[in-house]
Amino acid sequence: MADRDTTATPYKLSADGLVYFRHPGGNGAKNLVAVRKESVLPNDGPEGRPLPLYTLWFGIHTFPLKYQFDELLVRRQWYFLPGLEARSWDDKGQYSIGTYRDYITRCKELQFPLHFLGLNWLGEFYTNPMYQAMDASRNPADLDTNGQFTNQWDTLMPDLTIPTEAGERYVTADPMLNYAMAEYPDAPRVFLISNNEAHVRYWSSYEYPDSGAPSKRFMDQYAGLYDRNTLEGETALTELWGTGYINVVGNYLDGIRSQMPAWSDSLYLLPYQGSIPYYGRWGGWTFYWAGNTLWGAEPGFKVWDGISPDTMSHYVFNDFSGMGQAFHTGNDNACHESLAANYGRKDPIYGVTVSAYPDATIARYAAYGETFTPARHFGMVRLNLWINRPRIIWDYFDHDLPLSGSEPWMCHDVLVPIHENELLTKFWRSSTLCVRDASEHPYNEKLRPHVLDETNRYPNLACSTDPPPPFDYDKRYPFVAVARVRGTAPNREWLIVTHAPSGPLSGVEVTLHDYGVVTLSGTVAGEYWYLTEGNAPAEVAEWPR
Repeated sequence: MADRDTTATPYKLSADGLVYFRHPGGNGAKNLVAVRKESVLPNDGPEGRPLPLYTLWFGIHTFPLKYQFDELLVRRQWYFLPGLEARSWDDKGQYSIGTYRDYITRCKELQFPLHFLGLNWLGEFYTNPMYQAMDASRNPADLDTNGQFTNQWDTLMPDLTIPTEAGERYVTADPMLNYAMAEYPDAPRVFLISNNEAHVRYWSSYEYPDSGAPSKRFMDQYAGLYDRNTLEGETALTELWGTGYINVVGNYLDGIRSQMPAWSDSLYLLPYQGSIPYYGRWGGWTFYWAGNTLWGAEPGFKVWDGISPDTMSHYVFNDFSGMGQAFHTGNDNACHESLAANYGRKDPIYGVTVSAYPDATIARYAAYGETFTPARHFGMVRLNLWINRPRIIWDYFDHDLPLSGSEPWMCHDVLVPIHENELLTKFWRSSTLCVRDASEHPYNEKLRPHVLDETNRYPNLACSTDPPPPFDYDKRYPFVAVARVRGTAPNREWLIVTHAPSGPLSGVEVTLHDYGVVTLSGTVAGEYWYLTEGNAPAEVAEWPR
């Protein structure tokens, strides 16, 4: 997608002497107003669903402040949430405070949220020398039956004061966070994001790990009591693991919160990934994954303030032909809106992390005779956005990928029409996801209808180009469509999003459940269609002028 018209303005000194570009429209420019407004709207308030904001997983050397503020916010006028890294537990003395002072000053001037990416949370439980020196009665690392502490933290750790103290110290030892609280105590929102990649022993490897020895703490108390290959055994194991997760992570996060009283109402602690429910599995799946209770296997909603599941083009979608978003998106990431009620702490932030890994993914697709381009990537992202309506899109790129390699894959332009096209804005604010009969879904093993609402798990519409059943990963799905509906019969209206990943297609018959068949076309980058009851669908221009 081409860059939109922009206007560069000269540098001007701000009130504090810092140098920044200034919008032609000042701080009232529409994208700045949108960032301020949409970041604080409730999920289900009178205005409807907040419009999505775009941001990046930040590396200060890859995406410096000048680039974030001057280039993205001002010159390109992106709906962009700037931010910086918050240092990990072992790196607190390495801040360039001047850079962070500039960031906090500019955000305060704009009345923007603060946005920090935190690294290596919980990893210190197995890497911090202070903990490594502790004996088994206190050491928070996983302990195996050989008497060795492993490079994982343990949900069965014996001393739960340790995660509380570690969370408190994460803040008290951080000069930047304390400076930010003092300088900007009334920040409207503070997003503190964890990369959530510390290693932990999972319930499935308590007794039978794929490698290494079993958990000593588990074996001492529960050896032989639970068969992980039965629903009853898996339920018990996931409840045990989930309770431990809630205790450890909950105490750690509460420790952080306790040291940020100025931000008690505005602070959101968010994980990469987080609780991603599984609505079923394909035939032959061994585990139920996970058990008989929602919180037992996906306990994050009890302790975090939202989630950010990944939409990796290179393997989560497995999209050599469109198959990936037809099933992985519809199965694992769909219907998070309906799970919001499970988040007991506050109005949750549901976002998505978009990962392209362009170099590796281009090669991977080529091996299957397919091409992977920015347009194809954006087409997949567009579908995911309209299934889930996330509030924030985090774009992630390889740390060693230069800016010139990242920019063509930045998916910001996918969300611009949602802000600037009145029809798309209306459907994003208020609409219902269209689903087809769940019995048609290829993942019909290990369902949990007593735990999750299974009826809304299949948002991908039936298309005349779909290969005949049964489902197989080698089959190609050349056309994918999802839809959202407003109103009731006979006055319904639909927004339909189409994507033809391998090349443009026309004359595809798409079935809208409880309505009928409509004929549509699609491109690699995706198209929008608007349908009112009893009329033919009309293509929607993304960029009305």
